[in-house]
Amino acid sequence: MKILNLEPGGYSPKAKAILRDVAEHILWERDGLDSAEVIITRLGYQVNREFIDSAPNLKAIVTATTGLDHIDLDAAKARGVDVLSLQGEADFLSTIPATAEHTWTLLMALVRRVPWAFDDVKAGRWNRDSWRGTELKGKTICIVGAAGRVGAQVGRYAKVFGMTVFARDTKIGYTDVHPCDILTLHVPLSKETRGMVGVEQIARTNYLINTSRGEIVDEDALLEALKSGQLGGAALDVMTDERGKRNQSLLEYARQETNLIITPHIAGATHESMEKCEIFVASKLKRWIEGQE
Repeated sequence: MKILNLEPGGYSPKAKAILRDVAEHILWERDGLDSAEVIITRLGYQVNREFIDSAPNLKAIVTATTGLDHIDLDAAKARGVDVLSLQGEADFLSTIPATAEHTWTLLMALVRRVPWAFDDVKAGRWNRDSWRGTELKGKTICIVGAAGRVGAQVGRYAKVFGMTVFARDTKIGYTDVHPCDILTLHVPLSKETRGMVGVEQIARTNYLINTSRGEIVDEDALLEALKSGQLGGAALDVMTDERGKRNQSLLEYARQETNLIITPHIAGATHESMEKCEIFVASKLKRWIEGQE
């Protein structure tokens, strides 16, 4: 079996050891695509139909992610290529807190105005009264996707902070957003969730947090709500078209103003979580190669 790891930087040594047990060759450069039977990727590549067709010997795509919007599943199925991921691995994923922790990090940084207060200090100022924040105790939070792993973890954090939690999931209706102080999104990208948070949903909250997928939010509506002051602030770990141009107007607004935080899709990127996930999918690949998966 010839395995190509498209994004080898920082890849877990323990996961590498598992791969060496089952691989004839492990390739670490993109130019090995022609001979690769398995490719391993994170989120750095759009594995579309053209990409898949350029790998004539491909039998499996391995990704240590729950979201699969970076892979053309129809093209993979048409070619008979299996996709091995973290999707559906509920027991394992329940041990991974990284995305929920980053969600709470973004929320705290936003309501306490941490990035801009720090920028002010770096500029040589010490304006304590300029950066008064907002407390979370007693506030309301609406969690869209509360029945999922990350949403449930965020809900537990909210309870600890003394907040009132409104849960929204598929049984209730994703777009039925309860008026709340904070709206946080934890749903996969699908036909139903794409663009589901727009003008109406944004108008029902004061702060918006998104660590799921950028395409879930109407970014133009978000920008207008921020500019008009209708929305007090937003914190995003994801954007539409992350591997392309991204929303330049939104990025420019973040450079100029003090109520929008954007991080580069790092919610799940802790040393601990990435190692655990890479070991897990490497073991899953090993079982697949041995005919057990």
